[in-house]
This record gives sequence, structure tokens and C-alpha cells, in this order.
Amino acid sequence: SPFHARVRWPKPSFMSWQTLDPERAWMTSYAFDKKGNQANSCAIKLREGELLVVCPPYKTSDADFAELERHGRPTAIVAPNPYHHLGVPEWTKRYPDAKRFASGATAARIAKKYPGVGAFEPLSKLEGVLPPDVVVLDPPGMRIPDVMVRVSTPSGWLWSFNDTVMNFPKLP
Repeated sequence: SPFHARVRWPKPSFMSWQTLDPERAWMTSYAFDKKGNQANSCAIKLREGELLVVCPPYKTSDADFAELERHGRPTAIVAPNPYHHLGVPEWTKRYPDAKRFASGATAARIAKKYPGVGAFEPLSKLEGVLPPDVVVLDPPGMRIPDVMVRVSTPSGWLWSFNDTVMNFPKLP
């Protein structure tokens, strides 16, 4: 599309965190199946030394964990929807003190898949964790729940979407 041609998208990678804002936000892409299909994850600095991770990546290497930890330690992990769960067990193991958040439907599906992972807090509890310039939205009425994240940066607002908005680099 003409819009896609004008936007400079970060080059998809398999891990290796890419800077969206040098002081505030990073993203990565990861493969979640043998076909090479990818999903995105983002990390947002909440306060000095604290990060929010949305859609924790699957099969994260120690080097990729270390790269992210240069910016802070994940203290809040959000599973954005019922289908972005593969990284939850490894991130829970690596950061046992991080609080995990998800919508009710998402938390129920993840609990079935990974009974040992522990409970998720409702997304509404994030208000007590996030600074005022970071907003996690849980749009009502969705058949499949999905979160959206908005964070303020010196350059303007950054948005993170999962399956609610998709980017097709090539149309059929």
C-alpha cells in the first residue's frame, strides 16, 4: 500500500531488541512456529529500572534477555490476547517477581495451557503499576480480547497493537 511504502518499519528480526525510542520503548519480532510466522513484542520503560513487557517473546536467548535488561528489569508482563502465550512460561521463570496481567478470557486460556505459571491479575490492576503517560487499553466487546498500549515519548505517542491491527506487507 502507499502508506506502507512511506513508513519506515523496523526490520523484522528474530529477537534482538530494536529501539523505538532510546529512553522509553523497544520492540522485537520472534518466530512462533516452524513456518517462520512472526509476532511482535514491546518493552516500555515505566520508571528507572522497571519495564513493562507486552507479549513476552518465545524462546528468548540469554543474550536477548541481557540486551533488554540493559534498559531495566521486567516488573509487569502482559499477555495481550489468548493466542500470544508461548513466551509466558519462560518469562515467568526468568522474572518470578514480575506481575502478570491479562484479560479474563486470556488468563483462563493460559491457565489451561500452563497450569504451573500461576495467576494473572486483571488488566484493571495495571492502573496501580503504570505511570500516567503509559496506558494499556482493553477494548470492550471484542470476541477475542486484545490489548493496545500507548506510551508518551519526546517524539510523540507510540502505540502497540497485536492482532487488532495487522500489517500485510504483500496483499494476495
